[in-house]
Amino acid sequence: MYLSHKDLHNMALQLLADYYGTSHLPFLPLDIDDFATAYLHLTVRYENLTCKNRTVLGCIAYENTILVLDPDDPKTHIPIDARTIFLNECLKKTGQKGRRNFTLAHECSHQAVYSLFPNAWPEFQCREPGREYSLRELITGNDWCEWQANTLASELLMPRHLIVQLMEREGYNEKIKIYPMNWLLFFERRLIRTMADFLGVSKTALLIRLKQLDLLDYRSWEEYLEEEDFDLLAGGY
Repeated sequence: MYLSHKDLHNMALQLLADYYGTSHLPFLPLDIDDFATAYLHLTVRYENLTCKNRTVLGCIAYENTILVLDPDDPKTHIPIDARTIFLNECLKKTGQKGRRNFTLAHECSHQAVYSLFPNAWPEFQCREPGREYSLRELITGNDWCEWQANTLASELLMPRHLIVQLMEREGYNEKIKIYPMNWLLFFERRLIRTMADFLGVSKTALLIRLKQLDLLDYRSWEEYLEEEDFDLLAGGY
């Protein structure tokens, strides 16, 4: 039940080829809503998944169950049907499109992995904010499950072929220069914004994916300061 980067990469390619009906994947961002409902036959709903002690961004049920946000508050015990994704209502707010799309892709990825190992996981999985999963820090089975869902979601929403084609279309044929604290100069900043908008993801998620693909060229503060005056002329902040 533990899938490697390569396993998940190949799995994403198979899922996308099956969804599009061709192994020659189109130059299109994945419509994650259609992928969830028409291809995986999942139901997607919005619910208030926040209480005083806990916030859940998304949840998927593999069978009929109850999501318990606060054990001491029956009002936060939410019934959830099998093959249903609940998204937190906060993801409907303006500016949350990228986070919302990734959360939905994350839950779809749980379902895809679960279909391979139906006896390996509990009846549902939840995605909570503020937690990243590094391969160096995976301890529990749930950590592995979340890392796998994050990795597969990235492969689905931001496949390498799309990212490379987007960079080439924007006239960028080298690694993207990035400076400490994820600072970018004007041309790279515009490129990241254009790519993120096309893919329907957040700029943060895209930068994480570019790092995974070894497409970032890390530079020093000294190099940033050398380019700063030109950056101000080009567009600045």
